[in-house]
Amino acid sequence: MAEGSGLVRIASGQGFWGDDLEAPVRQVEAGPIDYLMLD
Repeated sequence: MAEGSGLVRIASGQGFWGDDLEAPVRQVEAGPIDYLMLD
């Protein structure tokens, strides 16, 4: 949670056979997110 703002940042993604397994890692490393949901 962004400190003191009450804001929660949620990222999401969906995968399929052959997709890049590094995509979720990039989401976490590149942006300020609090939760990552994957399907």
